[in-house]
Amino acid sequence: MELTVKQLNTERFGELNGLFDMSPYLDYAQKRLENLTSGRELCLIAELEGKLTGEINIMFENENVPEAVIPNRRAYIFALRVKEWARGVGIGKILVAEAVDACVSRGYSEQTVGVEPNNKPALRIYESAGFKPFIGNMREKSPDGGEYAFDLLLRTGFRARQPAPEVSPPVNPPSSF
Repeated sequence: MELTVKQLNTERFGELNGLFDMSPYLDYAQKRLENLTSGRELCLIAELEGKLTGEINIMFENENVPEAVIPNRRAYIFALRVKEWARGVGIGKILVAEAVDACVSRGYSEQTVGVEPNNKPALRIYESAGFKPFIGNMREKSPDGGEYAFDLLLRTGFRARQPAPEVSPPVNPPSSF
């Protein structure tokens, strides 16, 4: 199966609803689109056989979590999402590697990522990419107006491009796939 990772064209922004329904959070969606258009954020998408399968995002400016970003040095990677039927086959690892490479290629020698402490699959992916605990028990306003609790992990250093891991075929792809 062919997996491609590329930068999201903002004209396709609405397609991200298939990974995370932003319709109840219109202010959040509008802010994301503004950030993507202005270059304050970057969204990479994964497509498996041409179908949107995952996303990961990078924030170069973050007023909500100032520890996460240092201009021109530290970027914040967030919102790693892979469709449920495509999990466990390596897509998340590839998206994280591509996000790190995107940061490094822009001169960012440090990357942070926010992850919920109980999200063990994501923690394994981030740790395998070199992220280490940095600041625990962070809080940020969530799109629904509540609070999002997470731990902030940090990765430092430039790295040479490594071959992408192989993607195994999903176990139960949807019949429309």
